[in-house]
Amino acid sequence: DGISFQVKAGDTGFEKLDVNMGSITVGMEQFALTSQNLNVIVDNQNQLTIKDMKILQGGQEGRSTTLSGRVSLDESGEFGLNLNGSMNLYSLSDFFPDFSFGGEGLIDLQLKGNFQAPLLYGSVSVNDGFIRHKETNLTFPDFNGDLRLDGERIELSSINTRFASGIVLMDGFIEMSWVSMEPLSYQLTLQGNNIQYPFIEGVDTTVD
Repeated sequence: DGISFQVKAGDTGFEKLDVNMGSITVGMEQFALTSQNLNVIVDNQNQLTIKDMKILQGGQEGRSTTLSGRVSLDESGEFGLNLNGSMNLYSLSDFFPDFSFGGEGLIDLQLKGNFQAPLLYGSVSVNDGFIRHKETNLTFPDFNGDLRLDGERIELSSINTRFASGIVLMDGFIEMSWVSMEPLSYQLTLQGNNIQYPFIEGVDTTVD
C-alpha cells in the first residue's frame, strides 16, 4: 500500500538502506501470502535484516506468522531466520505435489545454513490434520501431534492418526532435502489394533 526508502551514509560511505512497505502479496496455486509492515535493512556488511514481518496466509488474520532474522548478500548466502505463528497446512500441497494436506499447524521454526544447504530446526504442532497420497489414495485423517525438526531430519513421535477403521500411533523419521523438497530416506511405524483394510482387492482383512 506504500513504500519508503531511507539511505544513511557516514564518513566512510554507505552505512545502510532502510526499506518500509505497507503490504505485498505473493501467490501460488494454493499458497497466497500477504505480508504486512515489511521492514528490511541492508547494511554495509552486506547483511539484510528482516524485522518482525507479519505474513497473512490467504489474507486471513486468524492464520498469520511472523518472520524475522538476517540474510547475507555475499557469496556465502548464509541466513538465520525465525518463523513463528499459525498456518493452514493445505498450503504444503504446493511444495509436495504428490500429497494433499489439511488441518491447522502451530509453527516455531528456525531456518539456518545457506541457500545451497538450508536447515530447519524447531517444531510444528498439528491439530485435526490429514495427509493423503494422491496416487494410492492412502489417507491418514485426524492427524494430531508434534513434529520435531532437526536440520534435515523430521522426527515423529506418538502421532495420533486414523488408518482405515482404527486409531493408530505413528513414529519414525524422515530425512529431507530442503533444496529439492524430496525425502532422502524415511522409517515410519504404525501401531494399532483391529484395523480393517482391503490389502488385497475384494478381500476384507483385519490386522493388529
